[in-house]
Amino acid sequence: MIKETAAGVLLALKVLPRSSRCAIIGPHGDALKIKVTSPPLEGRANE
Repeated sequence: MIKETAAGVLLALKVLPRSSRCAIIGPHGDALKIKVTSPPLEGRANE
């Protein structure tokens, strides 16, 4: 889930766009599952 590198830290995320609310859900395999209200248009959910 979290990996330290020479450039900083990497964090694996599983992002669920178009959710009813923004929330950190918890672990999902090797990633952290989060919900965002943004739609998956033009990368807005990832921003």
